[in-house]
Amino acid sequence: MPSPLSNESTIPDEPLFPFIPPPVQRIEDTGLSSLWLQDLILKTLYFQGYLNGFRIAEEIALPFGGIVDHLLENLKKEKLVEVKPAQQLGLGEGGYIYSITGLGLQRAQEALARSQYVGPAPVPIQEYNQAILSQSRERINVKDQDLRE
Repeated sequence: MPSPLSNESTIPDEPLFPFIPPPVQRIEDTGLSSLWLQDLILKTLYFQGYLNGFRIAEEIALPFGGIVDHLLENLKKEKLVEVKPAQQLGLGEGGYIYSITGLGLQRAQEALARSQYVGPAPVPIQEYNQAILSQSRERINVKDQDLRE
């Protein structure tokens, strides 16, 4: 008789429907506001200094095309970041070197007063909970006797 804790026939090795997160292609897909994401970029530049667009995308764990490029464009329009002259390797805007401006420093400090978080863009808690539920397997009830065995 298989133990209730064994992996034999009670729990499949692979879920029937593996969890695949939905693709993130637009700012709206992140579940976060554009302003919050702009602040995240400003805080990243505040601590990291000069970064190219691809590196910024890597730091906040979002795709450059369709998300980070739009955020950087808005930050440039608001004069919160600027493009630094650098040797361009033909990589398009992702290869541009961005730096924070004086106005951007002020906004980054305001954002840091609200939240010290800098890093990958977080997943909204509702989406996180849904992802966890969709990945859960059949629950196993473990009794004291099972643990002793």
